[in-house]
Amino acid sequence: LMTPASHYRALRRAAGTAWLRLTTSASDQLHVDITRSEIPTAVNWLNLLSGPIIALCANSSIYAGRAGRYQAGREAFLADLGEQRYGTPPRKFATTTEWIQYLSEFRCFVLPESTGFRRINRPFSEVLTTESKRGTSSEQLFQYFLWHEHYVWNSARARVAHSTIEVRPACQQPPGESMAANALILGWVVALHEASTLVSRALGPDPWPAMSRYRQAAVREGLGAPEPAPGLLTGLVEIARAGLKRRGRGEERLLVPIQQRLAERQSPGQRAQQILRRSGMAALLEQLRITV
Repeated sequence: LMTPASHYRALRRAAGTAWLRLTTSASDQLHVDITRSEIPTAVNWLNLLSGPIIALCANSSIYAGRAGRYQAGREAFLADLGEQRYGTPPRKFATTTEWIQYLSEFRCFVLPESTGFRRINRPFSEVLTTESKRGTSSEQLFQYFLWHEHYVWNSARARVAHSTIEVRPACQQPPGESMAANALILGWVVALHEASTLVSRALGPDPWPAMSRYRQAAVREGLGAPEPAPGLLTGLVEIARAGLKRRGRGEERLLVPIQQRLAERQSPGQRAQQILRRSGMAALLEQLRITV
């Protein structure tokens, strides 16, 4: 199922079999416009909020023909890419420079050339040093960086080429609820100050360890995972709703499926496993198939 593109073939050769995890993964990613000054705050807090996103939106719980160990299988198995290049970074970043330095320590798989792709498989920081000594222009080095950072898949990442924050950890949503994850994420971007304040009050000045543990639990259990603080998800969903309402476009109505999941304590992945166990695969496919 790998898209027959030359750069994907080059990446497959450089990254190994773990690259194939990306070929069968249906996700629901959202880009939201941000400014340069917002990068550290947006990267830090939207990575921290990836646990709640997964808990509320996990929908890859059935694979290999049966109910799996994970509610968000795509988030679990893509860890095979190694280096923590997929998922949440291990720490927060004080500045944009620190974030760029962090990205530059990841292995650069390949770089584009006029004749195809050059396999690298070394930290990008080493590429910068080598290419600078060769006299490569700063503009070309910047283009190399844009290529490299495209293949570090943090749960929330600033996409320099687009001037956006891209939020990635939500699975594709069920039919009839296709905008639920987008609405939730957009609500938090709009109300990021309120969301970060709530998390800090609930978990203290360093919420990273607790939220990282919660993310791991949410990948396994969806909304069955114990919250890191009582009522945290309810408060965060309300903040997202209020943020969308301030936009004045009626988008808060798209959060109704999220509110229902929270009330029932059942993510889409949990719901899918329940249907599979009760009625079998044919019934699950009939209920969840996308028709046009």
